[in-house]
Amino acid sequence: MGVSITSRSLKTHTKPYRILKTSFLPPFIRRPGEKSGLVLLAGWISLKIFLFCPLTIYLTNADEMQVRFYSLGFHYLVPSVVSWAILVLSGLALPAGPRRCYIAVLGGISGLLWLQGDLLLWGYGPLDGSFIDWPREAWKGYVDSSIWLVVLVAAVIWRRRLVPRIKQGVPLLLAIQLGSLLLMNPWAASTQKVQSSLVELDLPKKLVRFSASRNVIHIVLDGYQSDVFEELVEGSDRYREQLKGFTFFKEATTSTRVTHLRKL
Repeated sequence: MGVSITSRSLKTHTKPYRILKTSFLPPFIRRPGEKSGLVLLAGWISLKIFLFCPLTIYLTNADEMQVRFYSLGFHYLVPSVVSWAILVLSGLALPAGPRRCYIAVLGGISGLLWLQGDLLLWGYGPLDGSFIDWPREAWKGYVDSSIWLVVLVAAVIWRRRLVPRIKQGVPLLLAIQLGSLLLMNPWAASTQKVQSSLVELDLPKKLVRFSASRNVIHIVLDGYQSDVFEELVEGSDRYREQLKGFTFFKEATTSTRVTHLRKL
């Protein structure tokens, strides 16, 4: 009889103790489930947009970069944290039913961001200001839009199956993303320094003064898009008159990553 009384007294005292012990924790930690999945999805979306996408662009164009990535990525830190907080707080403010739809939509967007950023990489030509024939390329937009629409609708319809698997899906996406970045050898790109193999030499004095009979003036508009320059000259009588006698080499390209004006 004494033992039974003691066991009841322990039960009556341990329940309040447990409530007090965990009551200060956020709900998604005290009751892990949909809310913890929401936190993971918001983190993945923020990282994909503000870290993985810029880092992928940086690594695939490392030869053109004269600064290391951390000096650029630092500026994405605040937008990443703010976007994560907005996504999480917006979901937590919703009732249980709409929140599940919200999480399902975020789950679909998470997969689509990886799909669009790593697989559906359409070729539109060099991004150098050249004209892009958008009517000819329009079908690519229709394909992308159809995929996004189908995936998002399917995520909402099968939300009861999708939401419980969020906590396994996000680490999988993260592992795939990290694996693809490792294949790009980020350490080589981060330590790479932009250097030229050309040797600095003083120019002969006869090359820095005009000739009495024949002169060749070579004007280089460094960083100026040749197609834009051509449009400005063709649309201006004044420019055409001032540049009379010059030859415009619109197909000219440099063989080095840095323009060395002293070598021209």
